[in-house]
Amino acid sequence: MSTETQLQTLNFVNVFRSAAIIWIVAGHTIGNTVLGGVPGHPLLSTMLYEIFSWGTTLFVFIAGYLFEYLLPKYEYKKYLKKKWLNVISPYLIWSIPGIIALIHSSAPNAHLFKSASLLEQAIYLCLTGGFCITSWFIPMISIFFLCAPLLIKYRQSLYLFLPVLLLYTVSVDRITFFPLSEDIILSSNPIKLLFCFAQTLFYASFFLSIYVLGMFCAQYRQRLQLFMTRGKMAVLLCIAIFFMVLRIILTTQGIHFSNGDTAKIFLSVFLILWLDRTDYWFISHAGLNKVLNFISQYSFGIFFVHPYILSLLLCGKLRLTPFRPSSLPVQIMTFIAVLGLSLFVLYILKLILIKLHVKNTRCFIGV
Repeated sequence: MSTETQLQTLNFVNVFRSAAIIWIVAGHTIGNTVLGGVPGHPLLSTMLYEIFSWGTTLFVFIAGYLFEYLLPKYEYKKYLKKKWLNVISPYLIWSIPGIIALIHSSAPNAHLFKSASLLEQAIYLCLTGGFCITSWFIPMISIFFLCAPLLIKYRQSLYLFLPVLLLYTVSVDRITFFPLSEDIILSSNPIKLLFCFAQTLFYASFFLSIYVLGMFCAQYRQRLQLFMTRGKMAVLLCIAIFFMVLRIILTTQGIHFSNGDTAKIFLSVFLILWLDRTDYWFISHAGLNKVLNFISQYSFGIFFVHPYILSLLLCGKLRLTPFRPSSLPVQIMTFIAVLGLSLFVLYILKLILIKLHVKNTRCFIGV
């Protein structure tokens, strides 16, 4: 495979990554009814929630896709070193403002480990990802990093049992399945830590099917493209829309059904196949493609920094659970501002680090 072909192959993956991070930021600025939705418009709030939330599914799917795609370069020690430098290191650095804000919060129950010493609080919050609305993701995805040899060795078996794994995922609501009880809140710090670790393991079990599905789509990319005609692609998209609409209808009736990740699973498969098939269109539209690749390049950094930008923008102070703007137009403007400011802050920080002769800026800011 030539270098040019490799770049074109990766281009649609970059477009997918940009879509995934845009979805996540939109979910935290437009589509979260837990944080208030659109006051006076419950149906609209539910619709926005189902459309824009659950973007983590796309992020996990493309992580699995890239893991399988890059297997020819795989060597476990180098793989773990790369993940430490490019994922864990910036996670630890970006955790500092969030942890400081929580430790010095005047709220008596700002987090589970408020009764511990300052050092213990910092360690516990880093280990559990309990300092920010997105930070739980890194401890969870780290389990996949550590288990990489098992995922490679048993991936054909995982593909065989993929329907069962997916059935488990769509049957469980990850938001409510592992509730924080009063007993845990009142327990000792070691028990709280065990609870958080168990919660992280649950998240990993929940997202395993989505990660493996991404691997499957990468390994059998050519076969899937031959198998998935336009009609079948349309059916796949209709299934995703059907689950969104079904949840919107049932939610407004007070009935719980499956979870929002179900629709995003079908959407992830549709998007990766559609973007692969239409990659030439994005490449031929150089301006749009350049913007999407730029967002993709900064996607991991955006994931780290956007909660802070959102908190500062809406609250005028560092508040890690942002409240909602009062109207849909303001929410849309908030989304644009948060995404734009996140890119701007990361771009400036990257320039500063380069001026300071830092060779690997990703290990500091994720970009």
